[in-house]
Amino acid sequence: MTPRARARRTAPRPGRDSDDSDTDEEEEVDTRTDEQKQQDEIANAISTEIARVESSGYKFKESTRWAAVAAYLDDKDLFDEVNEDITCCAVGDKKKITLNSVTGKIKELRAAAAEKRQQMALQPLEHGESQFGFSDSDEEKEEEVLDDDEDITGFSEQKLNARISEMKTDLAFKKKQMLPNSGPVQTVLHNYKVALKSFKGATYEKYKMESKAIKTFCTEDLREKEFSVYQYQMLSEIAAAEVVKAGLPKEVQDLDKQLKKYEEERDSRAASRAFDNAANAVARRKKREDREAEAAVASSTPTSAAKRLKGGK
Repeated sequence: MTPRARARRTAPRPGRDSDDSDTDEEEEVDTRTDEQKQQDEIANAISTEIARVESSGYKFKESTRWAAVAAYLDDKDLFDEVNEDITCCAVGDKKKITLNSVTGKIKELRAAAAEKRQQMALQPLEHGESQFGFSDSDEEKEEEVLDDDEDITGFSEQKLNARISEMKTDLAFKKKQMLPNSGPVQTVLHNYKVALKSFKGATYEKYKMESKAIKTFCTEDLREKEFSVYQYQMLSEIAAAEVVKAGLPKEVQDLDKQLKKYEEERDSRAASRAFDNAANAVARRKKREDREAEAAVASSTPTSAAKRLKGGK
């Protein structure tokens, strides 16, 4: 039953005093489980997002609009990072949004986010500063408080409605991420499970065993420690650094191999150059010897001897 229907059921009947404590009418109790309430909030968030987008002049493919918006809300943080929303998935002059266009955009954003994380992992830290920019500065804390205490008294009703819609969507999205079988951790596990299918044989079994060990560690052993957000952020930086360190032996091996290839090419060119120089030297000496031999033969002919006796040249 919808909240509006419950309100009608629990509202006082016409002609009766709503303050009468002797009324026999009982208020209806919401018997939904927490998970059902969560699912209802998600459904409301999807409906609100569809209405917002369509009111802006965009269209959905009728058969997949719920799936498209659900996929968008699941990865809304990717869109937020680039200051975009589902409307950037619109295709063509009709500004139509399909499930394929949304999932394609999500893949694109995931790839960009992964590349960004890799660049952050490879970026050296200076003066021991964290890549997450932790700070105990009172000034920064004060700025955060000011952002939270935003003055909304001057907002128009339209802007208030828009912000409420955005907040409800964001709230439903974040609550869904908190569910046991949802959230960013499950997304990572799902992505690795899909990637695992590309391997075969012994490699598949090896990565399957390693993936299972990490899943158990992160979803069971690690959570038992009840780390704070600060500790998890520090752990993520250390893990990123370990990824770089673990890849160094392979990088060193590949670099050594490439260096050897370049050195062999350089030495080969030097040897070829030395051989060419030696061959040229032999050719020049042979020509010089041939000219000397020809000169000697010419000076020993009778005509040349007669000219010398007469003083001729």
